[in-house]
Amino acid sequence: MRFFVDLSSNPLTWVLAAGVCALVGAILQARQQEHQRIDLEGWLTGGDSYGILEPHPLPHGGVQYFLRHVGKHPVYDINIRVYEHGASYGRPHEVGILTGSHQWLSIFGVDAPAPVRGRTNSV
Repeated sequence: MRFFVDLSSNPLTWVLAAGVCALVGAILQARQQEHQRIDLEGWLTGGDSYGILEPHPLPHGGVQYFLRHVGKHPVYDINIRVYEHGASYGRPHEVGILTGSHQWLSIFGVDAPAPVRGRTNSV
């Protein structure tokens, strides 16, 4: 019992305990700053977020294309160009900033193909 009393009354014990606490605090602070740096970098560059072009069929047979945001950071300057058989289809569509609040941004629609006259579908 006397050992613990002497240990707790020794100033060197308290200096070492304060040093250990300061070291633990510095390590935790460095980890928190690293997470904040990664998050800030994500907000500036888009991080791991991206936009995808997602088709949805329409009731009359056409297709409506939507731009969808995936990730937790905003994505900047998205350009969409659709090519069909090497030729550009329509005008390029540009979106300045795509965030989670624009979950389903309508881009363009394509009507169902018209039947070809003079051909019959026989099986």
